[in-house]
Amino acid sequence: MLTLHRAERSTDLVVALAQILTVPPPDPFTAEVIAVPAKGIERWLAQRLSTVLGAEESDGVAANISFPSPTRLVDEAIGAASGVDADDDPWAGQRQVWALLDVIDANLDEPWCGVLKAHLTGEHRITRRYATASHLTDLGRMYAAQRPQMLVDWAAGRAESRSDNPDVLGLASAIRDAQDPEIQTMSGWLEEWGEPVPGEMDGMDRGGMPGMMSEQEMADLEAASGTSFDKMFLESMIAHHTGAVQMAQAQQADGQYADAVDLAEQIEQSQTAEIETMEGLLQG
Repeated sequence: MLTLHRAERSTDLVVALAQILTVPPPDPFTAEVIAVPAKGIERWLAQRLSTVLGAEESDGVAANISFPSPTRLVDEAIGAASGVDADDDPWAGQRQVWALLDVIDANLDEPWCGVLKAHLTGEHRITRRYATASHLTDLGRMYAAQRPQMLVDWAAGRAESRSDNPDVLGLASAIRDAQDPEIQTMSGWLEEWGEPVPGEMDGMDRGGMPGMMSEQEMADLEAASGTSFDKMFLESMIAHHTGAVQMAQAQQADGQYADAVDLAEQIEQSQTAEIETMEGLLQG
């Protein structure tokens, strides 16, 4: 059973928390777990709880309490369920950063890595390595969360290996770069409002979303290459963009959140222009 406590002051919430902790667990050696976002909150909570807990009230003792961060708590819960220890998880953020640094160092002189090399090399630029790898890791994690809903992310990634048309490759890259910040912005709004991010809604029916590909169409696109891929990719992206424009127009007409309405206007303008570009590529 989930019990939610609400109060105007954090000190009132601490009192409610202390009342819960005054009931000891069946095993006295089992640590209590309280997730906190920062060390400062941990120290403040421990100090406040010590005025309530202990052998006697206000004896200044608050012991055997673990204060993991929310991220650490989730990682440990997933580790317990999956059998993969959180410290050994190969997909953990920091592990991915160091693995990506190795990949960057090993491939920096490759032609396809030219833009990244220009960004990282030169006087005083070596300090960018870690920050860049960290940023790319975050992007990878974002793609992993968004890919079920965002056809463009999936298709743009495939275009680099399925197409040899520089115009199609450039278009795929441009679409991906344009929609990255849009995805982050909209995901941030949903999180602020306490709503699920689309990539987290397992089993969601997407049939009502205009322009979305069927599983068979996605499989056909993945199996295609060369000119055949280019044609299927452009046709599917035109349908996807057309659906996005329709949704953007609906948001502008009925939306209540000013920032979302402004973003919808930008999306309509940019994706309408991209539709014209793609139609021109199809016509040859």
